[in-house]
Amino acid sequence: MREFRFRLEPILSIRRHKTKEAEIALARADGECWRLERCMEELRHERSAVYRAGVTSDLEFRIAQGVYIARLDAALAETAQQLAERNAERERLREQYRRIAREEQVLDKLRERRADEHYRGERAAEISEMNEIGVNITSRRRNSRGVPPG
Repeated sequence: MREFRFRLEPILSIRRHKTKEAEIALARADGECWRLERCMEELRHERSAVYRAGVTSDLEFRIAQGVYIARLDAALAETAQQLAERNAERERLREQYRRIAREEQVLDKLRERRADEHYRGERAAEISEMNEIGVNITSRRRNSRGVPPG
């Protein structure tokens, strides 16, 4: 039986590579979003802890506390802005990944279909060859016994 050879295998290989690259880029974007979300949570926690720590009536402490809370709020707003940008980038990368993976999947399905066709054809040829061999053997046996064909 001849081995199946897919002529578009180099293109499929390139598409697989592109899919892997897109998957890695998407994973990096996911990681960056998760990092920013953790950072925001830490900032919220820090802000809450600083706010609760200011139960004294010391005016200088309250002013410093207010300034620090304002700084934490600014950092929180900046991080939220970065997260929104990264989420948009992540969605763009997710769509790109889906498109590239779909292109690879189409070519992979074509490869599977062609391989099935090839092996079905090869099996049919083998069966035909085996039938022919069987007919030839039967014919020789009859000829050796002197039985007329028919």
